[in-house]
This record gives sequence, structure tokens and C-alpha cells, in this order.
Amino acid sequence: MTTEKKRDSIFCGLAFFSAVAIGSVSFGYELQSSYFPRLLSIFLGALAIGLWVRVLKLESAGPNLKLSEDVRAQLWGFAKILGAVLIYILAIQLTNYAVATLLFLIVMMGLLGERNFARMALVAAAVTGALYYLFFIFLGVTPPEGLVIFS
Repeated sequence: MTTEKKRDSIFCGLAFFSAVAIGSVSFGYELQSSYFPRLLSIFLGALAIGLWVRVLKLESAGPNLKLSEDVRAQLWGFAKILGAVLIYILAIQLTNYAVATLLFLIVMMGLLGERNFARMALVAAAVTGALYYLFFIFLGVTPPEGLVIFS
């Protein structure tokens, strides 16, 4: 097993351990207050298992298969995503969830190569609305409050 595959396997193990830890804590509370953490732990556990199965399949594919072509490009992409998420967190604190999420999605689609602004705005508005409904209405999560309150 190569070093990269070992790292991926360790990551899968840590992600699965995190899912089990979140799940064990969240299943100790009543359903109404722990519905989201329960879903999160199940989703995280499924992703960890899925990635681990993929790593095992890549290992059986043979040594000719490369998992990463350009590490520098991947690190730069990671830095852009991390920076965008940190700015998004700051934007939520300054404005509110809906405005920050709408702007974040438009910027992220631009970073990922989309150039049609009307399409980006439409998709961002639809996703923001769906997420708002899912978390704040259906799941009953309290929305984060920013410095500027938009009514």
C-alpha cells in the first residue's frame, strides 16, 4: 500500500470515528433537538465508508493508476476553497445566512468555471431557498444572526 493510500485510509478511519462520535452523542438527546446531528453522522459515516471502498478498489487496480497528477494545482484549489469558506463564515457574521449563501454560491460557481451570470444567480437562489427551507423550516434549526438584519 502506498503512502497516499495509507493517508486516505487513515482519513476514512478518522471520518468514520467522527461520525460514530457525533452519532453517539446526538442519539443521547431527544429527537427534536438532535435530528440534524443524527443525519449528519449517518451521512458522514456513509461517505467515509464509500471513500474507503474506493481506496480499496484503487489499490486492487494496480500500481499504474495515479491518484493525483499535480499536487501543486490541488493545493492551490484547496486554498481557494478554504479561503472562500472562511470569507463565507465572515459574511454570515456581517450580513445574514441568505445573503452570504447567495453570494458564496455565485462566487464558488465562478471559481469552478461557470461564466453565465444569470444561470449562476438562478441556481444560487434556488439552492439558497432549498437550504433555507430544509434547515430553518423543516429541521427547525435557528438561523445564524449577522450584524445587519434583513427582514
